[in-house]
Amino acid sequence: PLPAFCDMRLAVDVMRSLPEGTVLLGMEAAGRHHTLNLASDYPHVAAAGETGCGKSVLACVVGVQVLMSGGRVVILDIKGSHRWARALVDGGGVTYCRKVESIHDMLVSLGAERERRCDTAWTEDTLTFPRVLIIFEELGSTLEMLAAHWQVIKEKDDPKLSTAIAAY
Repeated sequence: PLPAFCDMRLAVDVMRSLPEGTVLLGMEAAGRHHTLNLASDYPHVAAAGETGCGKSVLACVVGVQVLMSGGRVVILDIKGSHRWARALVDGGGVTYCRKVESIHDMLVSLGAERERRCDTAWTEDTLTFPRVLIIFEELGSTLEMLAAHWQVIKEKDDPKLSTAIAAY
């Protein structure tokens, strides 16, 4: 059963008490918490469902907690549906890409960062990196747009597959 009322302070207290990399998804009246450990259980999460089922709300809940723990949030969203993040774009830990060109550039940059982290992790056992949460809205249509964009910008010797799609 759901609690009759959940004070935001209670939820924040629970969030702060969770182990590193764990996010709070929900709470029950009996005090049971539903969590997701992004560090060990589910480093990659996909949410699918019909319009209005809460996918963007889930992304917001996880995103805010990643920011609270010192991480960074990258939103790739041609619709511009994450209004909660707008105030956090300049200096608040959020990068918001809404145009296909900026989504392309960000995916290429994230792919390079992934490679850098993998290369560094091989040489330094105790190294940790700040978490980067990537919220990718409208994945299917955005990938189609990225493929079309690549056909326009690619040069003669570039690979056939979009470098942004390959990085994804």
